[in-house]
Amino acid sequence: MKLKRRLAAAAAGGVLLLGGTLVSMPSATAATGDSGYVIAPACVHLGPSAFYGTAYCTSYDNWIPMGCWTDDGQQNRWFSFYLQPQRWVRADDVWPQPSLPHC
Repeated sequence: MKLKRRLAAAAAGGVLLLGGTLVSMPSATAATGDSGYVIAPACVHLGPSAFYGTAYCTSYDNWIPMGCWTDDGQQNRWFSFYLQPQRWVRADDVWPQPSLPHC
């Protein structure tokens, strides 16, 4: 009987220890500069909304380093270019989508 109690106490202690370890682990952070594959034809805008002017439209697919993301309030997500932060592309035109911080 004592052996069963000791085993149960050891198991409970192990679960608590493991739970404490998982809680204290640092969370992952998104990295600015992760690339996303921009699929042509994609229009690159001067701001994070279709209401901003179009800088140009791509004619070929390409991996582009992205800076951050934001939403336009119209249920559209936009990614900024890392090296040209004033250039934005709709997230629908990027696959796979990179893990980025919010702008």
